[in-house]
Amino acid sequence: MMSDVRHPRRLGAFDTPGDARHIAFDDRGLAYIADIEGGLIIVDVADPANPRLISILSSHRVHGVDVSGTVAYVAAGEDGLLIVDVSNPMSPTLRGVYDTVGLAYHVRFRDNLVWLAEDDNGLLIIDVSHPAQPILRGRYSTGLNVSDFDLHGNLAFYASSLGLHILDISDPANPRLRGRFEATGGSRVQVFGDQAYLVSSLGMQVLDIRDPSRPVSLLTYAPPYGTVKGIVVTRYFIYLAVDVWGLMILDRESLHLPGQLARYREPEPANSSPFAVQESSVFVEGARANLQAFDLSDPARPSLRFTLPVYGGIEALAMSGDLLLVANRTGPLQLVDVDLAGSPGVVGTYNPELYRIREAVTASGYAYVSGYRVPHPYYRIQIIDLHRPSNPVLMSEFEAPPNGFVLKTAGTTLFVAGTDLTLFDVSNPANPTVIGTCCHYSYYDDLDIVNGLVYAVRWDRVDILDVHNPTQIVELGSYVFPEDLLFSSVALVGANLLVGSTWGIFIFDVSHPSAPRQIGYQSLPGGVNKLSAQGDRVIASGRGGLTVLAARTLSQPQFLPYLVR
Repeated sequence: MMSDVRHPRRLGAFDTPGDARHIAFDDRGLAYIADIEGGLIIVDVADPANPRLISILSSHRVHGVDVSGTVAYVAAGEDGLLIVDVSNPMSPTLRGVYDTVGLAYHVRFRDNLVWLAEDDNGLLIIDVSHPAQPILRGRYSTGLNVSDFDLHGNLAFYASSLGLHILDISDPANPRLRGRFEATGGSRVQVFGDQAYLVSSLGMQVLDIRDPSRPVSLLTYAPPYGTVKGIVVTRYFIYLAVDVWGLMILDRESLHLPGQLARYREPEPANSSPFAVQESSVFVEGARANLQAFDLSDPARPSLRFTLPVYGGIEALAMSGDLLLVANRTGPLQLVDVDLAGSPGVVGTYNPELYRIREAVTASGYAYVSGYRVPHPYYRIQIIDLHRPSNPVLMSEFEAPPNGFVLKTAGTTLFVAGTDLTLFDVSNPANPTVIGTCCHYSYYDDLDIVNGLVYAVRWDRVDILDVHNPTQIVELGSYVFPEDLLFSSVALVGANLLVGSTWGIFIFDVSHPSAPRQIGYQSLPGGVNKLSAQGDRVIASGRGGLTVLAARTLSQPQFLPYLVR
């Protein structure tokens, strides 16, 4: 095992003449490299800092290799299966050949049988008891290109463009399909214990295979950026080869999640990014742009409380007591009484006469709405009195700062993020006044304001600002990533800051605002567009739907078993 898994270091390297596709090792400190252009390359790696070439069998294009004792089994493309005697590694000798119809890509040896993946023709089971005369014992025709496969007990697991397929191989002469798991772009698979680790277009998917006929998804992990190309699973760690990242090492224990995620799925699900929370209820945009309310009292068993038709597509949702403000992309604002003891329904409307609404927030009985009119491409902000829901009243309207449509409130201060961050005193809603501005060209995507500090995110950075004195705003600290991770949302939970991005949730310790540091990361399929912290739960929404997370262990975040898609 790596001596210090948190600080891996390069020990050595060996450059092959072509494209190295696979590697196998024996007990003598030798590495057998399958190189498409170079052939089978044998390297002494007993001293990793000084790898030494032993020999090359260069007469074949080699795609895969497995080693048992002093015999190497080589998948040699159009040349089929090669059985090579490597008892003298200085002079590898060809002992046998099995000619395949198609191209041989991947190979495994077990109990005198070789399992060979042959492009679109499936898996071949070849008896190599007599290396000079290999005999075909069985075949399973997949009709698909087998990207990778692994053997575990009496089961074979193979990855294809359609996902993971599980074969019963207790009778090698007659392998039969036992189960399957649908996934797009399956490329690598490894089985460890009662779990299968599948690399697909979503990243790494971990499956419970205790019932091989019905594999169950436990979690999906996507790296912050890049595509997973290879995987090795050990007792404690998972090693991922990521194209633009390099080597990524994950702690297996921190990825273990409690069983299958419960799911709620409507036909034709809409984008569930807008949501609002009231105690144990969450309100989202459902199918066909309807407003839906879910009861999260028991996250393992979410229940649909009601569905209410609303006008137009939902752009933003905001709570004010039992009143839910529904901001449509076009058309009037709708005020919904969501008192679940009564009958939920629209109790008032207000037409802001804006061509497109971008944001809506509520505080102390007032709504703050940003949008723009045609033909003027400038954002406007309206402050609307909601104290009488049946008769909302416009208190004021004013031109927003440049590109200013992200709105947040704290006390009697309205924060508007655009080209700059601008603070308005709204203690008199009829006459809002600018009291501070900072951060030129910041273009913040989201803000959270707690105890006089602003936590702001944009693209690739997190900023922490002291706004106790709005006329002299001070930047306390920041964290900048080397890559653009498209940060989109932020929520503070205790001393931890959660930042949503297209890859999932990044977690920062901000107990020292001048020196924020990353302490965790939680992958979420579909990314995160919006975050909200509610007591011991964190709610995230994105293209993958609405997810509830446990907030109690943020440095090693865990899913609660709940997902709305």
